[in-house]
Amino acid sequence: MLRKIIFTLILISSAFSNQMPPALVETAKLHSSKIHPLSDFTGTVKFQNTSSVASQSSGAVKKIHFELGDKVKKGQILLTIDSELLDAQIQSVQASVSIVEHELSDAKKDLQRYKKLLQNDTISQKDYDTIKLKYDVTEQNYMDPKLNFKTLQFKKIKKRLKHLLVELL
Repeated sequence: MLRKIIFTLILISSAFSNQMPPALVETAKLHSSKIHPLSDFTGTVKFQNTSSVASQSSGAVKKIHFELGDKVKKGQILLTIDSELLDAQIQSVQASVSIVEHELSDAKKDLQRYKKLLQNDTISQKDYDTIKLKYDVTEQNYMDPKLNFKTLQFKKIKKRLKHLLVELL
């Protein structure tokens, strides 16, 4: 048992003692002098002014409107983004609006029927209140997709107008 412990300690100590020796580095004093114009140097260039570029909408890049090294101006369109994703979102939201419009129409008809039944004392106030609540909830549910639909349509129009303005300039 003692042999196993000693053998294990020797293995562990030899594993940690195999560290690499420090690297040899040649140093020189810095001084100014003339250099040959075709000399090779390695370095990193850092710019004082940098710009972040971001798109107002997402999608795949359809066209690049500049070449590497071109000077660009503020407001210049650099990329044309495929609007297929935006079109699909508009269609999806439009379908949601259509469904909720039908639900709202049905809820409104039910509400009118129940209102007449309540006036004739055929149903209880609780039954009428339940249908009224269903109508109010459906009406609120109609606002969300309708707003999303209008927002996406605005984005699409804005994208087209911006592209058109650049083409005209």
